[in-house]
Amino acid sequence: PLGKFVYGDLYIYALGFDGVIHAQGEVPALIGTNSLEYTDSKGRKANKEIIAKLKKTDEGVWIEYTSKNANKLA
Repeated sequence: PLGKFVYGDLYIYALGFDGVIHAQGEVPALIGTNSLEYTDSKGRKANKEIIAKLKKTDEGVWIEYTSKNANKLA
């Protein structure tokens, strides 16, 4: 939790398939909380979508979402 997960405006976050946050560079206080129901500003549940896609592949996935009025890529 005390690692350096931020570089400029980029940061790392890591979730388990259960939605629990294991690393969060922008807001470390979120570590240990569940993010499955996080909804972006357009009503999209990006974390649920990421987890569902990852369960169907052995490779990484990309998803675009909106947070803080900015387009993001995870």
